[in-house]
Amino acid sequence: MRFKSPILTGTVALLLIGASIAPAYASIVLSGTRVVFDAKASEKTLRLSNKGPAPSLVQAWLDAGEAQADRSALSLPFIVSPPMARIDPTKSQTLRIIHTGEALPQNQESLFWLNVLEVPPKPDTADGRSFLQLSLRTRIKLFYRPPGLPGNAIEAPGQVTWKVANQAGKTILQAVNPTPFHISFSAIELATGSQLVPVQDPNTMHPFETRAFSLPKSIVTSPASFVRYKFVNDYGGAGSGEAKLRDASR
Repeated sequence: MRFKSPILTGTVALLLIGASIAPAYASIVLSGTRVVFDAKASEKTLRLSNKGPAPSLVQAWLDAGEAQADRSALSLPFIVSPPMARIDPTKSQTLRIIHTGEALPQNQESLFWLNVLEVPPKPDTADGRSFLQLSLRTRIKLFYRPPGLPGNAIEAPGQVTWKVANQAGKTILQAVNPTPFHISFSAIELATGSQLVPVQDPNTMHPFETRAFSLPKSIVTSPASFVRYKFVNDYGGAGSGEAKLRDASR
């Protein structure tokens, strides 16, 4: 069975031959949804398993946050081994992520992204049928965690402070992360009176970051108002919590 050359651009890359579309699905399954690289360890491993009926060619690399970055221009302090592998059905491949020793900040986490591109084999077209082939890329976070950081990651979401304020004539919900950890929020809501206002695009807060989320101008808060949030922990599990608002004058 022959493989097509890998397609490297785009989260989902398309190879169009003819007009017919065959069913497509991801065969390669990662053993985790994020990687936490403890700086005290020399390497971190992640298992890739082929759950599909056919072999797949897999490419793996890291980037620093630019999904469409030219791989040949990337210079990161990690090696991913093997960078390319064939994984047969029901088989697995262990990825090794090795720190090269290049200096990284020691007072906070650093964030990188692990990319796994799955290139399925070329279908048998002996019968002359056309097909649409998909190369699927999975992209997960890699946190490089130096030793001796104060506090711990699981408690970091509860350390964030929140307040409603006015910024350039707009009503905002201001969040301050005073910790050296990244916090992956999956949902944030402001509860005030009978209103429950969801925050758009909560995403990841970086260490020591202050971020402003837009709110409707009509929002009215009280001493009983609070923020309700959900986050993703080191193991890919869901956590949740609530926090009171700070006084806007502080």
